[in-house]
Amino acid sequence: MGKLTKNQKLALEKIEAGKAYSLAEAAEKVKETNYAKFDASFDIDVRLGVDPRKANQMVRGVVTLPHGTGKQVRVLVLCNPDAESAAKAAGADYVGLDEYIDKIKGGWTDVDVIITKFDASFDIDVRLGVDPRKANQMVRGVVTLPHGTGKQVRVLVLCNPDAESAAKAAGADYVGLDEYIDKIKGGWTDVDVIITQPAIMGKIGALGRILGPRGLMPNPKSGTVTMDVAKAVEEVKKGKIDFKVDKNGIVHTSLGKVSFTPQQMKENAREFINTLIKLKPSTAKGTYIKSIYLSSTMGPGIKVDSKTIDD
Repeated sequence: MGKLTKNQKLALEKIEAGKAYSLAEAAEKVKETNYAKFDASFDIDVRLGVDPRKANQMVRGVVTLPHGTGKQVRVLVLCNPDAESAAKAAGADYVGLDEYIDKIKGGWTDVDVIITKFDASFDIDVRLGVDPRKANQMVRGVVTLPHGTGKQVRVLVLCNPDAESAAKAAGADYVGLDEYIDKIKGGWTDVDVIITQPAIMGKIGALGRILGPRGLMPNPKSGTVTMDVAKAVEEVKKGKIDFKVDKNGIVHTSLGKVSFTPQQMKENAREFINTLIKLKPSTAKGTYIKSIYLSSTMGPGIKVDSKTIDD
């Protein structure tokens, strides 16, 4: 043990060695021996007669303290939109879902407690036998899921005035051009999909540094650069998603919500996997579908036998 400071020595002098104090006396002594110049924490240590290496002797629980902890607790609530107002009214500091999941994936953890109550995503990870460093083995495509994604997809259409009414009628959430380009330059990206026309790409090319990392940059291969923006909006709203293999040869995407029936989950997954099979590069050798895992947003991966896809 290192050398005691003057304050530590004074504090120890106020405690009788070997004496067990009553709880009330101990609480008084904690206040009496505190020498910190800030509102220090009041801690407790209890040694139990258990062997925590054994699962049936693990002690873990929760308790609501009658006078709280004295801390300003920052609370994040991950929930669906219908529960947001109640969470905010209850005092939550941050409320939302996808935007905060993305922030956490990016390393943001400036909260003390996370409370979850939402319809988690149903995800799939497929490892392919390709080398995505080779252009002729890049796997990228689109698929319309038979039961949709279960998400309320926010669609922005950047188009000329003559296409605005059709885009709105198809269900686009935001429609316009210059005003939205300016908003994006200012950091606004509160959409899930951006659809535009070929003639507009020259105007939004400079937004690549903002939209690219978020997967929002329109691309002809994903059907988000098209003359028929109304049709593209309808397809996205019905459950059309785009995907591509990452540098590790894995394709990851969400296929719906865990509130879907098992049959709906199976049919969405089968449609996605069959689409991947159709996109197999001719230059890919050996086993193409190496592994398939299904999971929920916060759940473990479940390995799928690729031979049972069409069962």
